[in-house]
Amino acid sequence: MHREDTAMGGSENEIVTAAGVVQFFWDSGDVERHLLVNIEPDDHHKPDAYELVDELRDAVIGEIDEGVRIEIDYLVVHHEVVDPDAATTVDSHRPKILDVRIIGR
Repeated sequence: MHREDTAMGGSENEIVTAAGVVQFFWDSGDVERHLLVNIEPDDHHKPDAYELVDELRDAVIGEIDEGVRIEIDYLVVHHEVVDPDAATTVDSHRPKILDVRIIGR
């Protein structure tokens, strides 16, 4: 079987782990419960931006800070991007976050 790597650092429907240092994060607050985290990934083939929502956000919100090392497990999923102006679609991939862990300070 042919393995086609994506820009997500793995193949579609593959669980991937990314580790890196938090460079920036933004929290939407306790009502919306969205946390945007940008990391400097150890592997430059992995994404550098992740959105943690609901329970995943709640699990790290008191501990996450710039300079903290984290690991993020995600599933590479197909994502179709629609350009309404050009009436075209582009197949893409995005990370579906499964777990996040603080691994160092």
